[in-house]
Amino acid sequence: MRQKTTKKPDSSAGDVTPLMRQYLDQKALYPDAILLFRVGDFYEMFYEDAQIAAEALGLQLTSRDKNRENPVPLAGVPYHALKTYLSRLLDQGFKVAVCEQLEDPKDAKGVVRRGVTQVVTPGLILDEDQLDARIANYLAATVPDDEQPDLWGLAFTDISTGEFRVSAVHATSAMHSEIGRVAPREVLAPEAVRGIVAEPFSGTRVLVEACDDLLCQIGDVPEFVSTHALAPLPPELVGLPCAMKAAAVAMAMLHRARPAETPPPVRVVWTIPGAHMTLDATTIGNLELFETLREKKRDGALVQVIDRTVTAMGGRLLRSWMMYPLLEVGPIRRRQDAVGLLHDRADLREAARMVLRQMPDLERLVSRAAHQVATPRDLGTLRRGLGLLPLLLEVELALGSAVTDGIPELLRVGDDLCEDLLAGLRQ
Repeated sequence: MRQKTTKKPDSSAGDVTPLMRQYLDQKALYPDAILLFRVGDFYEMFYEDAQIAAEALGLQLTSRDKNRENPVPLAGVPYHALKTYLSRLLDQGFKVAVCEQLEDPKDAKGVVRRGVTQVVTPGLILDEDQLDARIANYLAATVPDDEQPDLWGLAFTDISTGEFRVSAVHATSAMHSEIGRVAPREVLAPEAVRGIVAEPFSGTRVLVEACDDLLCQIGDVPEFVSTHALAPLPPELVGLPCAMKAAAVAMAMLHRARPAETPPPVRVVWTIPGAHMTLDATTIGNLELFETLREKKRDGALVQVIDRTVTAMGGRLLRSWMMYPLLEVGPIRRRQDAVGLLHDRADLREAARMVLRQMPDLERLVSRAAHQVATPRDLGTLRRGLGLLPLLLEVELALGSAVTDGIPELLRVGDDLCEDLLAGLRQ
């Protein structure tokens, strides 16, 4: 049984040291997260966070101010091992706020200035080392309609690729089916319905959290969503307040991931109800689409049999197509025509595959760059990937079919961008 925590003092208390006052002020901003507080070469945790982390990570629990009547529980990890411990906490469903030193201790006048630079949750991961290259990592938000309780707004986003989809469904069972289909790592819902949303996912890796604090911070929902969308919103979305609220909650959570930075705008895609076959988690499991029923392994599942993609992006797209089978004849025929075109032109198909085998994961590289966490190595890899696009453009133009209309504009990334990346890397 987990130890009870020593009561945290108010940060304004007279017997609190300047360092602990700083810690308590930061912790008050992120009460639901484990706060990793950078002190020199370590990230330290205090009070209940220390007790939780010591148990979850197998750390030695010590104390600060041992000679005082109520010593403060303390645990720490080396700064260079942050990724390892962060990954272990996320795997266990914890939220983590990373508080860094914002100035060189040598230049500090008094206590070193500190602030939270990133908030990482199971549904908000940008680090490629903590992600499966071929599986999207979704965060979901769902909000019921104020006037029609059986109408639910849904938003799904993957911060690692920039994907952002919104929809609405009629009936609580349909809401459960959609969440089960996508299998997000984290779901946000108002506290009043959190139990209803979480009910089918008990015992799974899906973490269902309350979002009331985010809703309070958003203010005017339509203005908030419009401001943070990359393009004008789909009219279907604007007419559904519950879907707008779900989108706003997901956007607000993306903002929380990098408190000190302005997050990039998102391209909101409206998922048309009825355009795809309904598949719930039970059906997906019984059909063994993505993992075997007994051993829960990819080997032996349908995706392992049919996946011949050569990029991580292609692998994720194939999973998405399997997750959302088309129902409308028009889109089905367009997809068949595209497959048929490449089937008939084996020479061009193989030429495209040769280029794609060299292609890095542009989606995740661009997202890390947009969120200002890309390393010089990331940017160099991004530049190399963008340099391959003209070769794909040659293949597309050789196909010369109406099936591929619109693709050339996507592949015409100017040389200026590659040169800008190179110039930046040389500085």
